[in-house]
Amino acid sequence: ILDLLGPLGIGFYLEGSFSHALVVAGGMGSAPIFFLIDKLLELKKRITFFWGVKNKNEIFALKDLRNSGVDVRIITEDGSMGRKGLITDILKPFLAEHREDRSLEGFVCGPVKMLKQVQGMAEITTFGWQVSLEERMACGVGVCMGCGVKMKEGGYKMVCSDGPVFNLREILFDD
Repeated sequence: ILDLLGPLGIGFYLEGSFSHALVVAGGMGSAPIFFLIDKLLELKKRITFFWGVKNKNEIFALKDLRNSGVDVRIITEDGSMGRKGLITDILKPFLAEHREDRSLEGFVCGPVKMLKQVQGMAEITTFGWQVSLEERMACGVGVCMGCGVKMKEGGYKMVCSDGPVFNLREILFDD
């Protein structure tokens, strides 16, 4: 007999007044983002998807995304598809151009180093940002405190029960 617990925590909030979703994913952070994109498409939201990976072998479902009307912007670390570089290289000019665009809502998932950089760049924007954190969860209900994330206002929140989605501006990433 297999006993499972899930789904856990709180997901993305999609009921806001935004009409344009800015989706940013890096590395393994791409996996949960595809569920988000499906939901955004159901809600008839315009989607701009910045996707950063190591190489073209990590890209999948690209044709389906584009056929669904998603504006996909790819960057690979080795330059095998799209531009060569990091996702922050192509995101920064977009944010500068759309910094006060109230029709936008940002959604981001990826490695902590990338999240920290996106958080810094997001400071110039006036629209909301949601982050889905990738954290190992032992108990899944917040009892073991193993998935705690530090908050700027002080204290910790549990990724398994309070998240995994948080306001990007409220997280205090360790240096």
